Amino acid sequence: LIDIIDDPGSTSDSATEVLDRFNMVLVQMGQNGYIKNSIDVRAPIAPLYFRSESLGGTFSADLGVSTQIGLRILDDILSLDPQNTSFTTNTAIYLKSGIEKKLSIGYATPVFSYGESELHAGAKVNLINMELSKQTTRLLDLDGEEVSDVIQDEYDKNLASTTALGIDVGVVWDADWYRLGLTIDNLNSPSFEYGAVGLDCVSRGENNIERNSCEIASYFVDQGRLRSRESHTKHARTR
Repeated sequence: LIDIIDDPGSTSDSATEVLDRFNMVLVQMGQNGYIKNSIDVRAPIAPLYFRSESLGGTFSADLGVSTQIGLRILDDILSLDPQNTSFTTNTAIYLKSGIEKKLSIGYATPVFSYGESELHAGAKVNLINMELSKQTTRLLDLDGEEVSDVIQDEYDKNLASTTALGIDVGVVWDADWYRLGLTIDNLNSPSFEYGAVGLDCVSRGENNIERNSCEIASYFVDQGRLRSRESHTKHARTR
C-alpha cells in the first residue's frame, strides 16, 4: 500500500480494485494485527547473593534492562483523489515502546521452623526507571522513507522518563520433599508516564513530519481510539 501511495502507477490494478482490496485489509489489520518484540538483558553473574550470619539472613542484588516494542495499525478509509489521480488515507502506524532499567535489593530470612521444615520470608525493593514513548505516523507521510527510519528519527521527540520504587514480598515453606511459595510482585503498583501525543500541534512548525504526526494523533484521539496522555502501571501480581 505504501508503494502504491508513493506511486499509483506501480500497480496494474484499477483504482476500484485497489480501494476494494485495501479497505478490507486495513480494517482487519486495525482490529487484529500487531507486532510485539521483547528483549531482556541481565547484568553478568546477577543476581548476587550474600549471607550474613550476624543479621541472620541473605541479601540479594540484581540489575537488568528490558525493552518492549509494539506496533499496530490505526486504520482509516482509503479513498481516491480524482483531481490528482492519487490515493489518500489517514491510516497510521502506531508504535508504543518502553525501556525498563531495574536495580533490585532484597533480604530474606527464616522466620519459623517445625522439625526439618522452615518458613522463610523476604522482601525486595526495586528502583525502576522506565522510558516510554508512543508515536503515530501516517502512511502518507513516509514519503519514500523506510518505516524503521521514520520511527527512529521521531522516537525521542515525545519520550518520557519516570523513576519509581516497586516492592515485592514473599514467603517460602521449605520441607524435605516439597517447597511451597507465595510472592506478590509490585505490591504498591508503581506507575510510569508515556510521552503525550496529539497536543499543542501548532507549536510544531508547519509542513514537517512532527507536525503531521501530532495532527494525526489528535485525529485518532478525537475518534476515541487513542489517549493523549497515558500511564503504564505495573499492577500487583501474585505468583
